[in-house]
Amino acid sequence: MAFMTAVAGAAAAAAAARPAALPVGSPLVAASATRSRWAGRRLPVARGTPPRRYRGLTLATAASAAASAAAAAAAAAAAAAVSGSGPPPAGGTPASPPRVVFLGTPPVAARALARLAVAARLPSASAAVAVAAAAEGVVPGGGIPAPSAPAGVDASAETPPPLALVGVVTQPPARSGRRRTLTPSAVADAAAALGLPVLDPAKASGSEFLDALADLAPDVCVTAAYGNLLPQAFLDIPSVGTLNIHPSLLPAWRGAAPVPRSLCAGDTVTGVSIAETVLALDAGPLLATVTHPLGGDEQAPALLATLFDAGVDALLSALPAYAARTATLTPQNSDAATHAAKIHPAERRLTFTQNAVEVHNTVRGLAGGAATWADFVRGEADVRIKVLVTRVAVADGRPALGVHEVGLSPAGDALRVTCDDGSVLDLLTVQPPGKKPMGGGAYWNGLRGVKLTRKRVPH
Repeated sequence: MAFMTAVAGAAAAAAAARPAALPVGSPLVAASATRSRWAGRRLPVARGTPPRRYRGLTLATAASAAASAAAAAAAAAAAAAVSGSGPPPAGGTPASPPRVVFLGTPPVAARALARLAVAARLPSASAAVAVAAAAEGVVPGGGIPAPSAPAGVDASAETPPPLALVGVVTQPPARSGRRRTLTPSAVADAAAALGLPVLDPAKASGSEFLDALADLAPDVCVTAAYGNLLPQAFLDIPSVGTLNIHPSLLPAWRGAAPVPRSLCAGDTVTGVSIAETVLALDAGPLLATVTHPLGGDEQAPALLATLFDAGVDALLSALPAYAARTATLTPQNSDAATHAAKIHPAERRLTFTQNAVEVHNTVRGLAGGAATWADFVRGEADVRIKVLVTRVAVADGRPALGVHEVGLSPAGDALRVTCDDGSVLDLLTVQPPGKKPMGGGAYWNGLRGVKLTRKRVPH
């Protein structure tokens, strides 16, 4: 199976799979002639084949409803062929893989869902791979690797797949773009391509949502960057338990931003953990861990994708024993836990008052999205420039508090900045206001002799 044969066409696949975005203020409308009692209210919504509590609610257009119905029929046929009719016993059997509900929201979670769909042998898995790649911005030669086939999974039709995906839970549509339209999450788009029912509650504690989840009869729930706290009422629903793919070596970096915090701290090794979910944040016992050495130049988006790929592989390897309740779970040492707090916008500002290595780690840890930025003076005008990729030129140096002028690296490929302690940092890729990212050398050439200095920071 070719998993990335047409990355250039992935954006078109994503657009085709996505339900029509709703303008701000538009209610969620019933697709059928009989309106649900929840129609027009911002409550959890199911797409595809909805459980009974959500029947009749979609973000529907005629085209998306037809496409979703066709995909759902194909997925249902595949599930029937794998697991037979009726819900399987708790934990599954050799002929009946565990029923899995996936929870996630951002593009990297869509990547995980697509790779699980490949392992589950859903007929539209390749479409979900394309949708996930488009959401992540995967391009040939780019920093984020293309999704690949899960490692160690037997693709033979003679053996049952390791799991049966029966539903997806994600965050509700969010406003995005200049017109602030309601746009489904990347995971919702991938699930639509797969034809799976999707629940998108604002909170995971509502009785209507919990009833709908129970209707899916999951043996195991799998979370990957979902973004909502899971109450005990949720954890009681899957017959075996809930597993979380967490991109750190727990108990290190529990919390919302493990990869950025690990890179900003300059860690030399990281990894991914498969942990059973408990009420305490990321504190559950460990089913599996995979270590990943760091070379010092990795950036958060690519590293996150790599770790989630390793996490999916580890999950698929450990899932049969976990579903059969024969796996060994190792308690975490909570005394060694560190917290990965959310990134505050103020942390994205670079002042070059730290050592070049620390600034470099901040740039790569906060790469992607809003990235990092610094204030400069171009001629007589202040200019705020995003700093996207850096290189440490001199790690140690003598104090240089008065050196603020920015130069060109000897290789001509970067803006060269001297930090206050005399260490030197090369800015390889920058983004001026209103412009696309460009090389530091190209920005220098555009100065045409105009002086560029880093803005002074009061001490």
